[in-house]
Amino acid sequence: MSKVIYKVINQIGYITVNRPDVLNCFDYETLYELQEVIDAVYYDGDIRVVIFTGAGEKAFSAGADLKERKSLNDAEVRRNVKAIRDVFNSIAGLPQPTIAAVNGYALGEGLNGCFHVTLQLLRKVFLWGSPKLAGPLFLGQAGHSGCRD
Repeated sequence: MSKVIYKVINQIGYITVNRPDVLNCFDYETLYELQEVIDAVYYDGDIRVVIFTGAGEKAFSAGADLKERKSLNDAEVRRNVKAIRDVFNSIAGLPQPTIAAVNGYALGEGLNGCFHVTLQLLRKVFLWGSPKLAGPLFLGQAGHSGCRD
């Protein structure tokens, strides 16, 4: 099963992080797939707008996959930090307007990703936050400096 679902309907690109069992957390494979999709969208002149969302009813994204993080060495952590930064910067650099359809939790890097789109659409029940966790994590590494105008 793909961790990222991409479809185009009526010139609208729909990108869904498809890991509802772990609140759509970003592991390296998900980030890699997201980057591939975003690169394809960038060059597709037929797409007029891009909508990002998370699969399921609970979360847009709860951020970095902390279970994966526990198993990574320092080089892999740096790789993931770069991947998250690159994905968010690529989203901010898309020529099409972008929308985050926030359908639940948007935490940590999941919240950070919301700041790189043109518009956020929020469900009535949602939770934004940036939890403070102990230990050397990559939470917040992408920073808000790449936010879209």
